[in-house]
Order: sequence, then structure tokens, then C-alpha cells
Amino acid sequence: MATTTARKKGDIVQSLQTFRWKGTDSNGRKLSGEIRARDIALARAELRRQMIVPGQIRKASGGNGLFSKARAIKSKDITLFTRQLATMVDSGIPIVQAFEIIEKGVENPSMASLLASIRVEIESGANLSSVLGKHSRYFDNLYVNLIAAGEQAGALDTILNKLALYREKTEMIKSKVVRALVYPAMILVVAAVVTLIILLYVIPQFEMFFTNAGSELPMLTQMVVKASNFVGEWGWLILLGTAAVAWLAMNRWKKSEAFQRRAASIALKLPVLGPILANAALARFSRTLSTTFGSGVPIMQALSSVASASGNALFSDAILRMRDSIAKGQMLNFAMQQEPLFPNMLQQMTAIGEEAGSLEHMMGKAADYYEQEVDAAVDVLTSMIEPLIIVVIGVIVGTLVIAMYLPIFNLGDAI
Repeated sequence: MATTTARKKGDIVQSLQTFRWKGTDSNGRKLSGEIRARDIALARAELRRQMIVPGQIRKASGGNGLFSKARAIKSKDITLFTRQLATMVDSGIPIVQAFEIIEKGVENPSMASLLASIRVEIESGANLSSVLGKHSRYFDNLYVNLIAAGEQAGALDTILNKLALYREKTEMIKSKVVRALVYPAMILVVAAVVTLIILLYVIPQFEMFFTNAGSELPMLTQMVVKASNFVGEWGWLILLGTAAVAWLAMNRWKKSEAFQRRAASIALKLPVLGPILANAALARFSRTLSTTFGSGVPIMQALSSVASASGNALFSDAILRMRDSIAKGQMLNFAMQQEPLFPNMLQQMTAIGEEAGSLEHMMGKAADYYEQEVDAAVDVLTSMIEPLIIVVIGVIVGTLVIAMYLPIFNLGDAI
């Protein structure tokens, strides 16, 4: 393949194209397939390098349907790639060949293009860590630093296995937290939609009947009818206002660190979700510190990586303050004692790990504990929310039904 030149981050990924080809091998057998390259000439050169005589080569179409189109590269894609690469390198497969195998098995064209661009640069002689550093959108500083440490120590297979395990554990915690947040939100959305349907389409029909009957409506019915009229007249404005507030909040979140800190502070104080978010952050902190420290990353550099991977602005600030204290000569457990976010148990486990020279092991044990706490808390939250939401929905729908049938009952009594 042609030697790549220096490019801006992400340019190589976007320039690669998919070509469908037909050709013959050295024995004259007819072959066909797909190949990714920047142009047809380089595609032909790559086929010749693989001892294939190229015949027809044409640019592949955008796909055969909705599900064949390129999609964004997600964190789960990177985690799966890391585990696959760790398994292949651990099995003795050369890294370039490992990239080729993984690239051919990837279903997401965007991920395949990313792997192809990385493979091309490695073939030109670049280190894996330096190439990954050019794609910081997908490989953060922690990922790159661990790969660099593995390359320097000649233990890339060990580091890749630790990195894959770390990312799998992190993804698991993330999915549990998301489940704790999304599940009740989806139930409430369903309840809101059902309520809106009743207010917009069912109640107006009853209102017409009551108006024709000419009887005086009970107070509850009058309130429901007024609510229905209000939603019917101003519902679109309420919907637009809610969407605008959500967009402004998301925009503010991305641009303002102060807003992120305030939001994190409020979230940690919530009755049930607060402990889940705190334990998730502690699990992520412990797991990341265990992985980096066990991979030979210096403590100062490790804490910088831990801070960026904490996922919580308040914890990130606390970890950076701990790093500054360690730079002045303090031990990690003493620096941790100055931060209220870190519980006494984690402080004691850190102190024992430092005294015994087994900080990696103790941080791993702490991560296991906090991950179990998150898992148990999510199960408890789910078991609590299900009946609570059923009661709430029942009260809302029941109130609306009673409000609509109450005048009918009164009319029957009058008759």
C-alpha cells in the first residue's frame, strides 16, 4: 500500500472508499469481494500485493437498504474491537494481520474504515499508540497511554487484555446506570402519552355530551374539561417550550463546566439515583486506577487519565486535587481523606494497598464491590419503581375516568 502522509485527524477515515472487485488468483480461480482504498489505483495495488490479478473494479453503492448504511462508531464498537485485538495478539497473530481479520468481520462500514486507516499507518512503520492518538475521538488519553506503556514494556498482549477487561467492566456499569435512568423515564413518558390521548380525544367527546344534556357538571369534571381545553389550545406551545428547554440544557451542558458541576451536584443529592451515580463513579475510579497502575503507568499520569474517565465533573475535580497533593509529596490515601466524595472504606483499602504494595489488587477489589453495589441498587430501584408507577398511572387514568362518568351517575340519580 502507498505510504500515507500526515493528515488532519479523521481525514483518512473519510477518504477511504469501498470497491467491489473481480479477479483471479495465481491458480486461475475466479475470485470476487470488496476492498477499501482511497482510489481504484490503490485498490488494484493492494489486490496485486495479495497475489490477485484484478479484473473489474467498481465503486460499491451506498448499500442495499437501511441497515447496510454506515452508522456512528460507538463505545461498544471500540470495546469489542479491543477484546478481539487482545485475543488475536495473545494468540501470536501479527498486529497488521489482526487488524485485517477484524476489519473484514466488522459490520459497521465506519468502524471498518477506521481500522483500515489505522492498519495502513501501522504498515508504514508507525507505532500503534501514536496512530491511535490521531483518532482521539474514539481512543481517549487513557487508552493511548496504556497502549504506549504496553509497547514500551514489550507486553502489549497483557495490556490489551487488561484494557479489554476494563472497558467491558466500564460498559457494564454504564449500561446499568442508563437502565436505572431510562426505565422510569420511559414509563413516565408512556403515562404522559396515555394522559394526553385521553385529554385530547376522549374528554372532548364527553364534553359535547354533557353540553347537550344541559346539566351542571361536578367540580372534578369541570377541572378535567378545563385541563383538556388548555392542552388542546396550548399543547403545541408547551411541547415546543419543553423541547427548547431540553436543547438549551444540552447545549449548556456541552459548553459550560460550571453547569456540569451544578448538574452533577444535584444528581448526587437525589434520594435513590444519587447513591447509584456515586457508586458508579467510585467503581469507575477504582477500576481505572487499578488498570493504569497495574499497567506500569506512573501515578501522576494515571490520576490524570482517571480524572478524564471519571464521567462526573465533581469527581474529576476531586481527583485532580488529589493529583496535585501527591505531587507535593502526600500519599494517595492521605490525599483521598481530604475529599468528602470518597468514603472511608475506599480510603482504608487504598491505605492498605499502599502499605502492602498491592494497590492494583486493592483497587480491583474496591471496583468489584462498588460494581456489585450499583447492580443491587438498580435491582432495588426497578422493583420499587414498577409498582409505584403502576399506582401513579392508575390514579391518573382512574381520576379521568371518574371525572367523565360522574355526571352520568348524577344524571341517573336525578332521573
